[in-house]
Amino acid sequence: MARIMWRVAQVHMARQIWRVAPA
Repeated sequence: MARIMWRVAQVHMARQIWRVAPA
C-alpha cells in the first residue's frame, strides 16, 4: 500500500514540475 501511495506522490510531483517547466 505504501508503495502505491509513494508512486502516486511521485507522479503528482512530476506533473507539477512538468507544468512549471515543460522544457
